[in-house]
Amino acid sequence: MKSIQNLFFILFMGVFVPGCRQADTKNQESDTTNVNKSIQEEEILNEVYNRFPSPEEMLSVINKQTTNYDKKILHKTEKVNNYLDSRSQALNLGVYAADLAFIALLEQHKDSYKYFEAIFKLSENLRISAAFDESLFKRTQENITNPDSLRSLTDDAFDNISNYLVSNDKEKTFAIISVGGFTEALYLTFQFSKGYSQENPIVQRIADQKLVLDNLVDYCSVFSDDDAVNSSMELLKPIRSVYSEISSKKLETKVTKAPDGKLIIKGGNKLMITEEQYNKLKDAITNLRNTIIQN
Repeated sequence: MKSIQNLFFILFMGVFVPGCRQADTKNQESDTTNVNKSIQEEEILNEVYNRFPSPEEMLSVINKQTTNYDKKILHKTEKVNNYLDSRSQALNLGVYAADLAFIALLEQHKDSYKYFEAIFKLSENLRISAAFDESLFKRTQENITNPDSLRSLTDDAFDNISNYLVSNDKEKTFAIISVGGFTEALYLTFQFSKGYSQENPIVQRIADQKLVLDNLVDYCSVFSDDDAVNSSMELLKPIRSVYSEISSKKLETKVTKAPDGKLIIKGGNKLMITEEQYNKLKDAITNLRNTIIQN
């Protein structure tokens, strides 16, 4: 699901750079205003591109060898028809996308096709079903039981969605999808954290999502003229409130060499989450997730 990162680069090159060229036809004062605005938007999107991970990357801290698969924690695909407005459809497409990433991570091909179907259904409702061609459907049916093919098909499906959204001026829809995907990926990560511990790498990954959330909000802010995007950002306020309490600690930089000769650099600023903050954040993300899936 590298496509989510790739999308921001495409947005930068395909949307905002042409905007600067179009400004050449206007007067000098308007030129300067538009170029400055475009530069600010480019800087925001470029930062997001570098620091906004896909659901698959957010979930990668989960050890698939020691994780028991429980599909009860996933959003039920039978509820796909419950979402009647475009905002709830986009939010839940993001939720199902994160669920599919989790399914692919644990190689649970038996459930994967239902989640592909849910994503296709919501894409159709959002009028972006043209992102999927017949060959992808055929490959899905023929190869979905192969774990490697499942991951490849998942990547291809979201590459198709991303490319379609960019080329058809539907980036606002992607912003809302991203809110749903971020929420579900963080919710799933909490399910496998096994409680609070400062030494727990999953707990640290949860703390680090503060930076991800900041960039997600910056990205959505580019489309602040859209009511659906704004209302989706409002949903994130309780999460942002808890993350705002998290402090950082500067650690000594240490450089070591791995057996293969590569340098390993550790240190810098580390986000420090307390047990109280961890529990508050878990409750906030659970409530937000329930709000999204219950519409």
